[in-house]
Amino acid sequence: MNKMEVEEKLKDNKIPKGWIRLRLGGLGKFKTSSVDKKVDKNEKLIKLINYMDVYRKNFIDNSLKLMEVTANSHEMTVNQVRKGDILFTPSSETPDDIGHSAVVLEDLPNTLYSYHLVRLTIGESTDIDLKFRGYFCNFKDVLRQFEQFSTGVTRYTLSKKDFEEVEIILPISLTEQQKIAEILETVDETIEKTDAIIEKYKRIKQGLMQDLLTRGIDENGQIRSEKTHKFKDSPLGRIPEEWKIEKDFIKIFSGYGFALKEYSEFGIQLIRIDNVGYGKLNHENFAYLPYSYVKTFNRFLIKKDDIILALNRPITQKKLKIAKVDIDRGILYQRVGLLIFRNKIEKEFYYYYLQSNLFVNQLELLLVGSDQPYITNYNFKDIVFKIPPLTEQHRIAGVLSQIDETIEKEQKYKEKLERIKQGLMEDLLIGKVRVLNVN
Repeated sequence: MNKMEVEEKLKDNKIPKGWIRLRLGGLGKFKTSSVDKKVDKNEKLIKLINYMDVYRKNFIDNSLKLMEVTANSHEMTVNQVRKGDILFTPSSETPDDIGHSAVVLEDLPNTLYSYHLVRLTIGESTDIDLKFRGYFCNFKDVLRQFEQFSTGVTRYTLSKKDFEEVEIILPISLTEQQKIAEILETVDETIEKTDAIIEKYKRIKQGLMQDLLTRGIDENGQIRSEKTHKFKDSPLGRIPEEWKIEKDFIKIFSGYGFALKEYSEFGIQLIRIDNVGYGKLNHENFAYLPYSYVKTFNRFLIKKDDIILALNRPITQKKLKIAKVDIDRGILYQRVGLLIFRNKIEKEFYYYYLQSNLFVNQLELLLVGSDQPYITNYNFKDIVFKIPPLTEQHRIAGVLSQIDETIEKEQKYKEKLERIKQGLMEDLLIGKVRVLNVN
């Protein structure tokens, strides 16, 4: 590693023997791009690596599906990516989300990088393993420096000079770099496989929801078909003969507008819009009210297994902000609604029903306002619901909840693997744990 060794010699005793400290600018040259997302029908299409490709990945190769654009001959010459390039995201809406990077693992002919990215081309005489580049550049100690260097108010940015000043440490031995990368890659591969299993079960669930909420499941556990069961016409299309259609089936009870000065450091959780996720309660940013509010505002209390809905902007990208309460109790904030069912129902069934396209499409048509679309109790009355017999609701909910349990189990396993990976990175990328003896 001749070029790096001349950059800065090791003087810090905390750095392991055989490792060096240097700045990113000492690895090679940083360069911005001028290529925009444009398409000219008369020009040849080329591939473009854009911001989200780098933000989502640590590595870029031929398997990645890239957008196609056109570029002039000058852009083709100066912005062509090469094997070994490291692409960084130089801007972000939040400082803690800036500086993510991805390494180009192989030659990608006619592939450029977007002007939303910064490229580091590492010098030819500098030996750094390709996979190792992807791991040390996305190590938390490096990302923390990006965060500290970033400037801005509504959007945070990094200049080329900022990138050049970021300090890194790494082993001189290429063999040690490769061994570290191999260990981390093994965990990554397991995470990817687990991700694939989760996505598979999500697709199965979506397909089953479509079938179960249109055709249902009979007492023998079979999904109905018009060849074997009786169906009838309804305002929601063909439905099993045993099902009903009703309006004004669910009422919304909205929360109370507590003032910021009423919040406390601890107490009973206040359920705000940000706490209503897509199918789950978001626990990350609970606010609290004094315990004395339990008695004073008991009409706004919610309990475990209640179903709540975000009343402002309830739909994003065809997904409904709805949650089944998984805490013992909480207090509803304004513009969050508790769903109250008029008849005796299987709540779990309607928890799934309300997340289906069947319901979301109806709700979307009834939203009021353009900037902050919201739903009112009055408009909610116009929504038409399918009402299967109670025993069938229970059967359908049982099938879907089993799939959810499997997804949840795999999700927890993935989170465990991510914690393991983070711990390994913290040990391996500062040399706390050595993977081989380095002379």
